[in-house]
Amino acid sequence: MLRIEPIDPQSKAWQDFIVLCCEYFQRHWPTIYTNNSETKIQELISSDLKQRFKQGDRGFFIMYLNDEPVAIANAWLGKDDDIILNVAEFYVRDEYHRHGLGKALWQNVISWGQSLGAVLVELETDELKPANFFWKSLGLTVTHTAPRLRYSLTLVNK
Repeated sequence: MLRIEPIDPQSKAWQDFIVLCCEYFQRHWPTIYTNNSETKIQELISSDLKQRFKQGDRGFFIMYLNDEPVAIANAWLGKDDDIILNVAEFYVRDEYHRHGLGKALWQNVISWGQSLGAVLVELETDELKPANFFWKSLGLTVTHTAPRLRYSLTLVNK
């Protein structure tokens, strides 16, 4: 059974979320937390995300498949002329790629953002990451290319 939950630092699922965040950073950004134990990395990530949550307009999501945590998303709302949904971390464990789980999590994050007035989605990634195929499959387009790829997607017409 597939289940997606919005969570906060007081949720029962918080530790599962932090474990997957740690896995994400160790796989995709290994130089960020060098010379730290996994426990220390989890503490640092948890502390950072708790602080970001206190700032407001932050959405944390965890996906479970048959009670196993398999994916996470971290998004926040930026307010300029419009409300922009920014995706900070979006991670599906490798063994669950190409099963529609990322798309389901994506739709959940988009719905959250739209319910709070977001009209545009933005995210950044490195050029050679396999995730670029995923973002393009969702209709996001590259709007900036250096030093990282910046994607955007309009959610509603103005």
